[in-house]
Amino acid sequence: MANTRLLILYGSQTGNAQDVAERVAREARLMLFTPAVMPMDAYPLQHLPEERLVVLVAATTGQGDPPNNMKKLWKQLLRKSLPPTLLSSMQYAVFGLGDSGYVKYNVAAKKLDRRLAALGATPVIERGLGDDQHPCGYEASLDPWLQQLWPALRQHCHLPAGVIQPVLSGTALLQLGRPKYKVTFMSAPQQQTNIMKQQQHQQQLQQLQAQGLSSSDLAQLQEQHLIEQAVTAAAAFRAVATEAAGMPSTALSTAAAAAAGGSAANGSSAWGPNDG
Repeated sequence: MANTRLLILYGSQTGNAQDVAERVAREARLMLFTPAVMPMDAYPLQHLPEERLVVLVAATTGQGDPPNNMKKLWKQLLRKSLPPTLLSSMQYAVFGLGDSGYVKYNVAAKKLDRRLAALGATPVIERGLGDDQHPCGYEASLDPWLQQLWPALRQHCHLPAGVIQPVLSGTALLQLGRPKYKVTFMSAPQQQTNIMKQQQHQQQLQQLQAQGLSSSDLAQLQEQHLIEQAVTAAAAFRAVATEAAGMPSTALSTAAAAAAGGSAANGSSAWGPNDG
């Protein structure tokens, strides 16, 4: 069975719209579509009338400007010579990313939606608008929008007889591949330990100051303490990043521990000339 093609175009300035487009693609594969993801400017306008199903994700930048990788296609879509039936065979959905703190909130997505309709394309659902000002970010609008998207698209491309519609779940999505990001929460005991260490360090400095230690010596001790904190944090970050990439972390942890020990002994940072 050949899955139905779903073109996913995005206009992204900081990467958020691209993340959304890639999420749409992951869910599309699970829902038995064949997604094709690319920046809007990488797609030739002359082929757009041939597309049957298209999802467009557009961010708004600056004072209502489209992202750099959307400007070329947007300019082409605005040509007055384009016929009003150019996209009459296309069904589409638009999701925008913006900030309601600005006057021209999500204007790029709104204009894109109106222009596609003016060229004869048919929206399958109402455009979604993600707001950075929301406590949960743009996902607060994206999640329910995606729940509506898949059944709406299926109205235009039914599954063959006998094929069961997959159920969208976190477990099923993980089977498609490793997630792009991994979140690691620090446990409460770890947080408490760090707080206690910081309090002990402050008490030691106060005692040394009361004993008449010079300001320069106190500053040197404080600098050494900050270096040790930075080395510890860097080691933890690298271990998490390595684990997320699927690499063994034993060697890294050993190296990080050695670097931390060397730093404490030498009173210097563990960052080498090639570290970022």
